[in-house]
Amino acid sequence: MPADSWRTDSCTCNPAVHTSCLLPPSCHHSSACHCARASSWLQGNKDYGAFRLFAKQGQPPGWHYSQYDFRPAYQYYQTADDEQDQEIKFDVESAGFQTGTWYAGVEGSEHSDCTYTISINKFDCPLNCSSRGTCMHMTNGSRSCDCDQGFFGRECENEARALEYNKPVARQESFFEYDYYSLPQVAASELKNTVEVKVQASFNSSIPTYWTSRPELLLLKGDKTIEPTTANYTFKHILEVQNSVYEIDLCPSQLKGGMWRVAIYNPMRMYQVGYNLTALKIAHCLNECSGHGQCDDTGTCLCDANWAGGDCSVNKDGDCQALWHETAQYSCLQECVCPSGGGPCTPSTHCSTTSFACKHGYKRFSDNSARCYPVGCQEGALQDSQQHVGNGRAYAVCSCDGSESETSNKCGFSTEDVTKMAVACDEGYAVKGARKVGNTTVGGTCVRGAGGTSGLGVFIWILCSVLFALTTAGALLWLQQAGYLTWEHIRNRFFRKNSALDEGLYHELSMDTGF
Repeated sequence: MPADSWRTDSCTCNPAVHTSCLLPPSCHHSSACHCARASSWLQGNKDYGAFRLFAKQGQPPGWHYSQYDFRPAYQYYQTADDEQDQEIKFDVESAGFQTGTWYAGVEGSEHSDCTYTISINKFDCPLNCSSRGTCMHMTNGSRSCDCDQGFFGRECENEARALEYNKPVARQESFFEYDYYSLPQVAASELKNTVEVKVQASFNSSIPTYWTSRPELLLLKGDKTIEPTTANYTFKHILEVQNSVYEIDLCPSQLKGGMWRVAIYNPMRMYQVGYNLTALKIAHCLNECSGHGQCDDTGTCLCDANWAGGDCSVNKDGDCQALWHETAQYSCLQECVCPSGGGPCTPSTHCSTTSFACKHGYKRFSDNSARCYPVGCQEGALQDSQQHVGNGRAYAVCSCDGSESETSNKCGFSTEDVTKMAVACDEGYAVKGARKVGNTTVGGTCVRGAGGTSGLGVFIWILCSVLFALTTAGALLWLQQAGYLTWEHIRNRFFRKNSALDEGLYHELSMDTGF
């Protein structure tokens, strides 16, 4: 049987009779993708009819779970009419597929007669890409689907409907698992402005109160093949409460590059769910168009009559408004300039010198032009004056007197008067008689001992302590050897009696020394 061709057989099944058809020889090869489809017309009351399709490798199938390999995928949301048109899909990637002879079987109704038609098809690509794409033959022998715009999935079986900004989509309560949508691309020129996108969703359903699962709003960024699922998403929001609006925000940086796909997931496939979905594109214009225009969804001001400019602040009839200009170094007004030959006035591209002001850390040029330079003078900074004072050293203090300029903006140091300098004393000396000038302590003299002990004094103190300890130890040893004093006396004298800690220390000393 050639690719993309159908074979159709018509049969009549009597009550409680099972019929099987041998699939054509092409079904024996693992390279083919097959589909068995059966349709029936029940004679009599449909409410009591039954019609089921099965497939099995090697022998005719039965209705018991051990007697078939494939059956139509279970639909939680099927209707009575759906049961009359059933389909089995399988290929080499399907779990349970084997090479060999395959049989298709139809289980009839025991309550009424039925007439059915069974068809078998073979495709080069998975289900012929659902007639929504092109079958691509790879160099390694494999085949895949290149889906048309708006379709995706291995077989191009999923469709993503295009959303329109600011136009809500409402779906009535119905059975479904996933509904897919695509967000419109935002032009690069619009992203230069402050444009953001909000995806809002709410749901309604007649689910029982004890059912805890809730629909989910899923967003995924990528290319045209992406498929947002509960296991693969960029953003997710669970719709907890019915008729409450939940939203996911996308900022301009997230809208650059790639496409966004939206999915509404219904975990309660046995219950009907309805929802409302809206993609809002919100733009923020410069100065809110100065109150003389409307901000469109691209972030551009649509100015009222007689008004112009990026923020609609310029009156084309001549009533010009100055613009406030600000940088990291300065701020100023750009005043209106009116042409000498007549015509509407417009804001100047240069700063007004009367309103010009430098920011903190910068100073204006001495020619009073609208320019600033970074200040180099640091009030209170110290510099070695190369001058010595008694037992110390003097450091000149920086003074910013306002004489610095754009060409000479360093500190001014005075090295003539030591009383105006900061004094640092040598080790063992401390400043006495200093005074506070601004945030700096200046002047004073260095005196001994005011701030600590000299090195010689420390040495003499340590030496005396060692000599005293040696003399005391020698005297105690002589008294003990002469019989005037025993270790028991020493213990009673120098350790607190009846102290478990001291008793332990005494016995430890006795064991270590042999006494």
